[in-house]
Amino acid sequence: MTANEARQAGVYLLAGGFVVTDADLEADAARFEDGESAGEWAVLRERPSL
Repeated sequence: MTANEARQAGVYLLAGGFVVTDADLEADAARFEDGESAGEWAVLRERPSL
């Protein structure tokens, strides 16, 4: 998949090999707007327990 194809599909490869999708970014934006997040990103090595 080329970089352009990935963007069109809504998938982004970040430094360190991390992948985010448009859905991830939209969810983060919603949490920010709701005041649940200050907007910073952190790399989690595993899924946190809820």
